[in-house]
Amino acid sequence: QELLDDQTALDLQEQADLDQLPDGLELEDQESGDQDQDQDLNQELEEQLQQELEAQDLNLMPKTLDTLGVDDSGNWVQKRVYWEQAEQDFGKIVALTAKISQLQLAYFGIRNDIDKSLDASKYAIGMTLADLQKVADHLLQISESQSNQENGSIGLILENQDKLKSLKKDLGEFILIDHEMDQVMIKVVEQVQNCNNYESKAWEDFKQIGRVLNDESAKKLYYSVVNYRKNIKLIFNYLDVDLKKSLDNLSAQAKKNIDQIQAIVDELHDLGLNLEYFLSDAGRDKNKSNQQQEQPKPAKKAPKKSGLWDYVVGGFDLILDILLWLPRKLFGLFGIKF
Repeated sequence: QELLDDQTALDLQEQADLDQLPDGLELEDQESGDQDQDQDLNQELEEQLQQELEAQDLNLMPKTLDTLGVDDSGNWVQKRVYWEQAEQDFGKIVALTAKISQLQLAYFGIRNDIDKSLDASKYAIGMTLADLQKVADHLLQISESQSNQENGSIGLILENQDKLKSLKKDLGEFILIDHEMDQVMIKVVEQVQNCNNYESKAWEDFKQIGRVLNDESAKKLYYSVVNYRKNIKLIFNYLDVDLKKSLDNLSAQAKKNIDQIQAIVDELHDLGLNLEYFLSDAGRDKNKSNQQQEQPKPAKKAPKKSGLWDYVVGGFDLILDILLWLPRKLFGLFGIKF
């Protein structure tokens, strides 16, 4: 019994000692456990993030990169050199195509200047150059067919026959020059399209250099880019020098012809020969000549028998022809015959 009492006393003493321990000690043990849990969680997050980054790096590798084929060997350092040189050449290609685009705008500007000059001459002359050419041809035909008359407007036409011939010559030269300028513009558009095609092919070859590993394949692709650059350079020199010079000469000659045409028209107008007045006559004369060519020859009438009745019928026919003469003329203007 005494031993049991002693053991019970000892247990009570130990429990009292535990109750007398400070509270901070228990808190410190609890905080240390929480910190360990946080460290474990952070470590797991870092490992998960590292795995995601490694997977992303693998996805960023080009799928077209051949690492198992026959061309997967070679000098990678030399291949890198070809890639850098191709990058420089492609940059030059981009710069050249931009300059060529500016040249194209300059060509269209020159052509627009000629068109503006034509519009100004149209308002000054009172008709287009095509109509003016019809009038000049019409007046020259009159001068050749009625060379004996010297009065009225025909006399003015005969007196200024040389000026009309000069006008016709200048008009013919301008039509040829205008056609040549159109051909130049077609060449410009074709050459610009060729440059765009070369640039697209060079871009594809430049990208292919980045996909291959073999330095020999990269070398072939690099020289393809160089050839495209040289072709574009030749086109640029052609557009900037040779073709540009040709267009400038045509433009200067066209403006000269327009000024000469307008000067001749003004001079004829001052002399009393208004070409605008003959524009409708030129159109009617052309239609009249076409109608005369298409109109069949009238058939010969059989001789009439003599007699009283024939004279009576002939008198009625004469009166009927007189009455129908004016309507026939009026309807004939519209191509109606009866």
